[in-house]
Amino acid sequence: MKCPECQGEYDDSFSFCPHCGRREKEPESATPMEKPLTSRATEEVKEERLVLVVDDDEGIIKLFSMNLRFSGFKVIAALDGEQAVMIAHRKKPDVILLDIAMPGLNGFAVIEKIRNSEHINHIPIIIVSAYFHDEYVQRAKALGISEYMRKPVDPRDVVDAIERVLGQ
Repeated sequence: MKCPECQGEYDDSFSFCPHCGRREKEPESATPMEKPLTSRATEEVKEERLVLVVDDDEGIIKLFSMNLRFSGFKVIAALDGEQAVMIAHRKKPDVILLDIAMPGLNGFAVIEKIRNSEHINHIPIIIVSAYFHDEYVQRAKALGISEYMRKPVDPRDVVDAIERVLGQ
């Protein structure tokens, strides 16, 4: 499919454009996963928070997106670092989930670009990566990330980390 907003191409199994986050108008009979759900802790409708998921693996994006939407978050996605920086500037997400190993700009370069931009340098970043060497964790923390999670990770733990970071 081709997105009418950003002209990005994506698989029709996505219910949104992974490049810019644009969604087609939801049908009246939207499934429960597409509607904001109640918070597990408070049972009140959550203020919709926007999460930018950045990973070059579409399967990971789909998994995290589904679980985040189920937990009441809005989700946009980027398949590489350059898209991530562009979308972060345009959409100003509340939090970014970021992989380290990606083609083009890797996760560290993305963090540096975001931290060097006065318009988006406040956005919390959670690393979700298979690379869990001490030097990677220390480098990421020195760049100002909020949390570093090791893949494979339970998607519920990702939701918990986002809620911690956002203070919910």
